Amino acid sequence: MTGASDGIGRSLAIKCAGICKTLTLVARNSSGKLDALKSELNSSSTEVNIHSMDLNDYSQAESLISSIYKYW
Repeated sequence: MTGASDGIGRSLAIKCAGICKTLTLVARNSSGKLDALKSELNSSSTEVNIHSMDLNDYSQAESLISSIYKYW
């Protein structure tokens, strides 16, 4: 889920926690906010993975896809 550190993305992540088995949360330059959200969601049964990166940068987007692919 992109844009997970604030607003709609954060709200969706909270709603999906406990419903989804795994969430991958991505936000640009928001590692502190992502860490806090991951801690908040740790009480759910959902495994939460976070990535702080700018998906406008092709190499970072490629890295995220590779990371997700290796995980699955």
